[in-house]
Amino acid sequence: MDYAQIRAVVEVARLQSFSRAAEALGLTQPAISAQVRAAEDECGFRLFDRLGRNVYLTRPGAVLADYGRRLLTYRREAHRALTDLHAGPAGSLLLGATEAICTYLLPAIIKEYRALHPNVGVSIFRHNTNRVVRKLSEGALDAGFVSLPVSADDLQVTPVFKDRWMAAVSANNPLAHADKVRVEDLLQFPFILPESGHTRTVMDRLLAPHRRRAKIAFEISGIEVIKRFVAEGMGVTLLSETYAAEEVAAGRLKMIPIAGEKLSREIGLAVRRDDYLPQAVRALIAVTKKLHLGKRKN
Repeated sequence: MDYAQIRAVVEVARLQSFSRAAEALGLTQPAISAQVRAAEDECGFRLFDRLGRNVYLTRPGAVLADYGRRLLTYRREAHRALTDLHAGPAGSLLLGATEAICTYLLPAIIKEYRALHPNVGVSIFRHNTNRVVRKLSEGALDAGFVSLPVSADDLQVTPVFKDRWMAAVSANNPLAHADKVRVEDLLQFPFILPESGHTRTVMDRLLAPHRRRAKIAFEISGIEVIKRFVAEGMGVTLLSETYAAEEVAAGRLKMIPIAGEKLSREIGLAVRRDDYLPQAVRALIAVTKKLHLGKRKN
């Protein structure tokens, strides 16, 4: 059974679909089907049962997929170990991060990293924390910057950055010059909420006791759009202090601590716990600690 056949079985098992597996591997569906058929012929078992559009592992299929995942992991680790025979970090580095982390934290990290290690090619997979964690667990990423906390026993996470969540209002808002505000003070204004993510979870918790009074003006995807709406006086929101630093400096937004609430967000750098860490990943950890651990806010 060759590598392509094993990879096809693992991907079909992961995605429960021949078409989605073909798309993920950059192949046609007939090619994926042929590889799975060849694996079934060689092992003498049917590997998948088909129910409607989805496919499910048979018992022999589950056994082969489990060993297949391990084989792919060993192959990846062997490649990394061989790459590390170079004098310094080389090869490629595939990182995962949320859109906000990519926008506000990664540029400084990647700039420093590339200056120190120009022989490493860096690619970035942008998605929410849950998806980044899943990709890390599957071995599809080398490392990931994630919003904490995360629950994944197979990952090792190092906190690298801590920031405050604060109320964000326009410069012309009546609360703009307040030293602190209560959640109750914000209820006179409509709220602009992110569609999902850690900030949305925190805002939902804060507003839960005030649901009858709280007015939700917009649910928006993307911090940049949210900041623009708030700056135009269309509502208030909750933002990470660092993420709004540019708008505060320009006088477009005011950030105000929320009285009685200790609100902070923490970012961690995650890697697979039992994976071999190549030089490229170890160098990333070193750069990240150098740039951000010393700046963490309490």
